[in-house]
Amino acid sequence: MIDNPHCPVCDHHAWRPIGRRTFRRAQADRVTGWHRRAFDILFQVWAPDAEEFSVVYQLCEECGFVLYTPRPSSADVDAKYAFSKGLPRAKAYVPYDTPWETLRTRRIFDILAPHLDDVRGARILDYGGSDGRLVRSLAEAGAACEVADYSGSAVPGVKQVGATLTDLDAQARYDAILCSHVAEHVTEPVRLVQDLAALLKPGGTMYVEVPVEIWRRPPAPSEPVTHINFFTPASLHRLMARTGLAVEYCRLGAHPHPQGGWRMVAGCIAHNRGAATQPAVGDGVREVESLLKPGLGLRLRHRALLARDIPAAILRKARRFAGGGAGARDLSGHDAH
Repeated sequence: MIDNPHCPVCDHHAWRPIGRRTFRRAQADRVTGWHRRAFDILFQVWAPDAEEFSVVYQLCEECGFVLYTPRPSSADVDAKYAFSKGLPRAKAYVPYDTPWETLRTRRIFDILAPHLDDVRGARILDYGGSDGRLVRSLAEAGAACEVADYSGSAVPGVKQVGATLTDLDAQARYDAILCSHVAEHVTEPVRLVQDLAALLKPGGTMYVEVPVEIWRRPPAPSEPVTHINFFTPASLHRLMARTGLAVEYCRLGAHPHPQGGWRMVAGCIAHNRGAATQPAVGDGVREVESLLKPGLGLRLRHRALLARDIPAAILRKARRFAGGGAGARDLSGHDAH
């Protein structure tokens, strides 16, 4: 673990604490599925001799990126995946063609298709997309869609091309690349996007999406193993601009979560256009501060973004009330993939 890291987005070293949290080994007895596995990783792999693991959420005062310290190193993250490899699935398989999954794939189609000269025949890579279900609508419209992920499988119409970028054909070039809910997991997000950008054709498009987990409080995940990076639109924009891609937009949005309901995200469209004019990057620090203490305008925007989640939110609250309230809520959590 790294106690005093440089910012993985801007490489500066100017941190401001914005919150703290302690995770306890005893909590593992009250959770199941992926959350139980996360606690096993935390207390068997990352902190095997500890009964508690305390973190401090830190705001980069240069770009507005947020992480926690001590920060997992690349070796820690590799150890996490090595521990998980070969274990039974922590989540039940959800069919790719349910109405909800179809909504998710159609959303990605609507985001990427306008940036393609012709969907038919376009070559598209979904990096870290499990079985490639998010590009299924693009494949059905005639695109040649590929997925690179450790899952080792792909939905009909999508080709599985390996687990990592090193498995790809060295000459492969893509009209579009999707990187959805991946950058929050990696220790070197700039390198990730740079490596993906190198696979774009001239004029090609990349869409990167990450969860926004800062809202009226610092990030509050139910475990610290799954997400190690916490972005807002400004820090995501800063990340993308460092790769040399031309950012068209980077903004707040909402995505349909695979477990149901809608969640706030930051989404960025960027193009491989050389030295194209870049829109100004927002003040990332001020953006985080506004998310921590949102004014009326931002609260209304947040409500509008997540309006479709109101019925699901009411149902979740009813279930928590019926199941015992706040104690259960503290460990419920979610992972947006």
